[in-house]
Amino acid sequence: MQKELADEKLILAKIANGDQLAFGILFNFYRNKVYGYALAILQEDAAAEEIVQDVFIKLWVKRTHLVQIENFGGFLRTTARNETLNALKKATVEQRNILKAH
Repeated sequence: MQKELADEKLILAKIANGDQLAFGILFNFYRNKVYGYALAILQEDAAAEEIVQDVFIKLWVKRTHLVQIENFGGFLRTTARNETLNALKKATVEQRNILKAH
């Protein structure tokens, strides 16, 4: 498997201009990496899938800023890590609330 997406800067520029096909290329290239990271931490398939969705929705919403990113792989790892940690925090709070209710 390729480590880096060919013509990544060009693809990011296209996405910044709203190109959905370019976004699909980015998504298909990186989704398994994000999923694998989230699954390793969360140990739950559905939660890892949700992280993938959250990460790529965030990328699309902030797409105009993608051209400014020098290290997209690092940016994506950081975004995936933050979304995963937020999911862990949310699950912990929910678990505490359940325990308090009983």
